[in-house]
Amino acid sequence: MFHLAYYLQLLGVQPAVITKAGMDGCGKKLIELFELWGITTDFFQLDDNLPTGRVIVKLNDNKELQYEMPGLFAWDHIVPDNAQMQIAENCQFFVFDSLVARSKTSRDTLYPLLHTKACRVLDLNLRNPYYSRETIEYLLRNTDLLKLNLSELELLTGWISYYATAEDRLRALQDKFLIKRILLTNSANQTSLFTDGLTFSRYMSPVEVVDPAGNGGAFVGALIFKLIEQQPLADAHIFAGSFASLTANKQGACPEFTQFEIMNPITSQNTSLPTQK
Repeated sequence: MFHLAYYLQLLGVQPAVITKAGMDGCGKKLIELFELWGITTDFFQLDDNLPTGRVIVKLNDNKELQYEMPGLFAWDHIVPDNAQMQIAENCQFFVFDSLVARSKTSRDTLYPLLHTKACRVLDLNLRNPYYSRETIEYLLRNTDLLKLNLSELELLTGWISYYATAEDRLRALQDKFLIKRILLTNSANQTSLFTDGLTFSRYMSPVEVVDPAGNGGAFVGALIFKLIEQQPLADAHIFAGSFASLTANKQGACPEFTQFEIMNPITSQNTSLPTQK
């Protein structure tokens, strides 16, 4: 979620992050970083006992990221307050992931926030052993826009029945949980957006993946940015894919961009082709 906030701010959207940090050096650095980016920390809580969250990230031979989150962290103990509900009720998009629901305390804080008028965006992050079927199905039932990858799609629909194709799986997931839009990241060079009986597939010539960290946040942030501008869905999809590809070609999870790069990511190699359901 921190990567997403960075990219939204970069694109001119004003994000607010609900989280909890520890009273340690990492927590202090996190707050300083957000202040440097110009992102409000008004909705940060502080924990006297638990450390600020950290993730051990490893890159496997296929250039896929693997995550380890040993122990409990401050963000596992986010408690409800009135400010959270106020911001959730007044925002256009409320973005959350499945990891925050791994602990009962943060899960109980999240659930009421899903019952507002905002468009609820679930950036699925299934990491063993940090989820249960019961929790994930609750989140899916309270989602308007779902982002997931192919392996996550196969896992979720495996809970329902057997399906031969990815499109059958998308349709089954949408029908069961009444999700309006589903964004599937098929690979580094292809994404599909399933909505209103159409599947928009974005294809792009292969790009060199320098660093995949934060790439998902870049995609979701760019898509939300264009949806706020009320751009056509196909155009928003192309822009998001181009921006994410540009991000993957840079070093670091939150790299620097020129203003030209931000507003004009590489789009000449992209096509977004709708196919009838």
